[in-house]
Amino acid sequence: MVMHRSIYLVCHFTRADVLRFKEFKDPASRESLNLQNIRNLFMNVASDINVEVDGMKLKVKIRDTLSLEPSGARSLAAIGDILSLDKIKVVGTPN
Repeated sequence: MVMHRSIYLVCHFTRADVLRFKEFKDPASRESLNLQNIRNLFMNVASDINVEVDGMKLKVKIRDTLSLEPSGARSLAAIGDILSLDKIKVVGTPN
């Protein structure tokens, strides 16, 4: 019996992240990502990305936290403020 598992790849501003995928850089394999441009962000809402790892079939769904924000709240810190959560600051990165 083959089990299918769903994985959510959640990014903040996918336009910056997805451009680094080797599949995105190669026009022949870009189609396998099943990406749509939604609110100027890359997500695959209509179809998952099918991946097999060690015999396990995975369905990868790409989502972007920017699509959840109200207009004007473009940063993770702004989302945190809305949810009353502090943004975790990583040492050595810009705020």
